[in-house]
Amino acid sequence: MIPRPTPSHLLEIHAANHPSKAAFIFRRGAKWETCAYGQLFTLSEQLAHGLSALGLRAGQRAALISPPSVDFFALAFALLKTGIIP
Repeated sequence: MIPRPTPSHLLEIHAANHPSKAAFIFRRGAKWETCAYGQLFTLSEQLAHGLSALGLRAGQRAALISPPSVDFFALAFALLKTGIIP
């Protein structure tokens, strides 16, 4: 049986193949915000290292409470990457 790729692995693939392509676009008030796959991957990697440095480990739980933003999605991927349960 072929293992299914994780969301973090899929992000890494998209970041490698399409780093400047928009991963998502959303509206905040009157302003539109865009985040490219490469940017999202880089931010999620940095946050994952930060979470580990704080002592959070796979299997632990963390609350993810935030309005939609680049930081929200990067943190969601960082949690998944480290095995922390959102």
